[in-house]
Amino acid sequence: MLTCPVFLFPDRDRTALFIRGCPDAYKTIAEAANAYCRTFWGASVIDVVKGLTPEPETGEVFEMSLAA
Repeated sequence: MLTCPVFLFPDRDRTALFIRGCPDAYKTIAEAANAYCRTFWGASVIDVVKGLTPEPETGEVFEMSLAA
């Protein structure tokens, strides 16, 4: 569903695809996922779903180092 062209690049005249039938105010789930992936992964949702891009840095610290 996230990579389906009907939802990823919807026709704005097909209001049934959008919440409350309002394409100007809402995105489809695929459009929202694509915006998220572009923001945090720097890639399209298609590349993320297919595993073509590496995972982004999470900021997790796996080893503690003590400052002397």
